[in-house]
Amino acid sequence: MDSSHLQSFIDSNKNYISIFKENNFKIIKNSKLNLILVKNYYDKPLSFTNDNDYWKMYCRGAIIDTTTNKVVCLLKLKLMKLSIIMIQPNINL
Repeated sequence: MDSSHLQSFIDSNKNYISIFKENNFKIIKNSKLNLILVKNYYDKPLSFTNDNDYWKMYCRGAIIDTTTNKVVCLLKLKLMKLSIIMIQPNINL
């Protein structure tokens, strides 16, 4: 799994925790280990306004070390729902 999208977002935004909260992510802090767990709210879908928003896909379940500002762990990406229309040809039996 490639964490470079999320890591580059963190590297270029020193206030990344505030930005996470502004984008409807829940932050759970572990002060003892200097880690945060980033979670998304199930009733608030992610919104993508441009190509720079793909970091949001990597936030679900991400664990970040707040002393080094490095991504420590990521979950697998959740696939977005796609609408597929299947057309079945007429079959005469």
